[in-house]
Amino acid sequence: TQPIRTTGPCARACQLWFDRGCVWAAAYHREEAFFCFGEAAKADPGCAMAHWGRALCNGPDYNFSAKGGFYAVASQPAGYPSLKVATDAISKALELSAADAEAPPRERALIKALAERYEWPVRDETPSLQEAYADAMASVAEAFPDDPDVHARPPALDPTTPRGDGGWDYSERGGVGTRAARSCASAGVEPK
Repeated sequence: TQPIRTTGPCARACQLWFDRGCVWAAAYHREEAFFCFGEAAKADPGCAMAHWGRALCNGPDYNFSAKGGFYAVASQPAGYPSLKVATDAISKALELSAADAEAPPRERALIKALAERYEWPVRDETPSLQEAYADAMASVAEAFPDDPDVHARPPALDPTTPRGDGGWDYSERGGVGTRAARSCASAGVEPK
């Protein structure tokens, strides 16, 4: 599980739904993850990370990247995937985390990093925001060197260098996003 800041009578339900969303997101079942994060937000509308999860699920990944036509599909104002939905969700997460004096720094950092990834409406330049997101996540990984959940995010979500038929190219031949993902993942799993 990935403990998040959630309060109120339904905090336990919010955490449960959030954890389920993380599992589905890691398994690339984004629509189910989106549903779970939505249930977390229903359980605790003030939970910034529930809204972060809703935004996360509406972004590209290496299975559905810019090269695969993601931005043409995500330019719809509603439905799945939608960068409008993602932008609204991450805006809500930013608003909630800024208003919460007790918001954990890790959550603020993850939310701020994900905000680099989206804009609405979709423009020709929108795919380049993935590089800004990769850079922001590298900074989050540096700030939280012992957090395996933070270190697991970049390789799981890196759409800047989609894998080929042979899998990920984690060598120096890989793109900048792949090299950053390799670095973050290695730091997260290597024994200290």
